[in-house]
Amino acid sequence: MGTSILSCLIGLVCLGSPSTRDGLGGLTDKLTTMTSNAVTTPPEHTLRIEVRGVPSDRGHVLVALYTKESTWTKPEGAFATQKAKAHKGVTTVEFSDLPRGAYAIAVLHDADDNGKMTTSIIGIPKEAYGFGNDARATFSAPSFGESLVEIDGRTEIVVNVK
Repeated sequence: MGTSILSCLIGLVCLGSPSTRDGLGGLTDKLTTMTSNAVTTPPEHTLRIEVRGVPSDRGHVLVALYTKESTWTKPEGAFATQKAKAHKGVTTVEFSDLPRGAYAIAVLHDADDNGKMTTSIIGIPKEAYGFGNDARATFSAPSFGESLVEIDGRTEIVVNVK
């Protein structure tokens, strides 16, 4: 139901004439309660990410979700983050109570637990990483759009790290 239709319904139910309200036999109160609950209780959306290719049990797997292209790949700009103990092969990370929408996803196996990507002296990553949609990086992170995943209800995805 669209916002304008919902607003109109609330307006009609709450602002109807007294004779209309009286003639509904309590239906108005039920509709107001149902409409109010529909507006204030958003459905729960969850994201379960199966991170595959984790090279060792050392450290943690860090996952960041981004909603804005302007903050993409900036740790302080992440909408939400999760950290899970690394398990060689597959590590699962879950986000709950997310608003429905599109999120760009970045994953890092932080094997040395320093909280950031460890690189060689010339900037080549030494730790496994990956992105939503398995978008691959060449000389920098893939674009925000390439890493977007749509979350609606319970969403399960796989991100392969390399």
